Amino acid sequence: MGTISDIRDGSAITLAAAAIWDRLNTDRTCLLEVWNTTDHTLRVRGHSHAHGGFAEPPSIEVPPSSVDTFGSQSSGGSIFTGTEGFVTYEIDDLNTTAVIRWNNPFIGGNGCSGGPEGDKAVAFEVTAVCGAGNDAHMKYELRQVRDPGFVRPPDYRLVRLEGYAFDPDHDWFAADPDSGEDRFPHEAMGLHSWWSRSREDNWTTTDPRHTQPLRREISPDYSWYRLEGYLISPHIDRPEGTVPLHSWWSRSRGDNWATTDPRHTNPLRERISPDYGEYRLEGFLFSPLLPQPEHTIPVHSWYSPSRGDNFITTDPRYRP
Repeated sequence: MGTISDIRDGSAITLAAAAIWDRLNTDRTCLLEVWNTTDHTLRVRGHSHAHGGFAEPPSIEVPPSSVDTFGSQSSGGSIFTGTEGFVTYEIDDLNTTAVIRWNNPFIGGNGCSGGPEGDKAVAFEVTAVCGAGNDAHMKYELRQVRDPGFVRPPDYRLVRLEGYAFDPDHDWFAADPDSGEDRFPHEAMGLHSWWSRSREDNWTTTDPRHTQPLRREISPDYSWYRLEGYLISPHIDRPEGTVPLHSWWSRSRGDNWATTDPRHTNPLRERISPDYGEYRLEGFLFSPLLPQPEHTIPVHSWYSPSRGDNFITTDPRYRP
């Protein structure tokens, strides 16, 4: 094993490869080279061979910015078989793995592949380059393509900070000096969220048709999830230092989308590709470009390509 800087100057990889080639002595062999270009440590979680076995096993750990070299070959007593197997690496404690696969068959072309799996899979990529011939050199490079802190399963990616909402856990209510009744010190509305399993869609709104009174179930199968916070009411003039939160609906995608992004709200776009139609002004958030006010919480937006789902939330589990 060597560091990437050592590998790039050629000396370390030449020595490591030469030592392993000396141990590869059957009809079908693979020199396997794993480049860990990330800041995370890789640890072998599992491995298996459909054919053949290790002539030199992989290192248990591959530190950040390091390269591990090992070898696999066909079994000496087997006839008409090659070497085929995989190694699975844990990527630190991210509940994410990277797997590399190889196949050097007795008949047919060589193959290799790799990829990440797990909670933070979309934060990483694996590139595999297959060598040809009976003695094949396979190369794999693990790269980090986005901050794992900005990823949630299955493949939600942080889009932006939309603004700040009033914290629902703060005691905002105070007695009205005239009536003695409790009241919110601002004209505000609760921002609630629902989840539809059939559509795989998160929906967040202040719409009083669903929040006053609160509806726990909405057709076709939206179930109430949580109170995200309080927005300044959309029925008053926009206060200084706030931004409007608008929502859209796509029939083809079955997706509700809410954002303060000025590309869509200033000026307001009534239609967004492919078929998002403007639904309503949900209210006003404190601007994400200004310091966070006291007793507020951040509202972030996320997007899942596999689900085609946009959603906003104040859930602490979705704070980068």
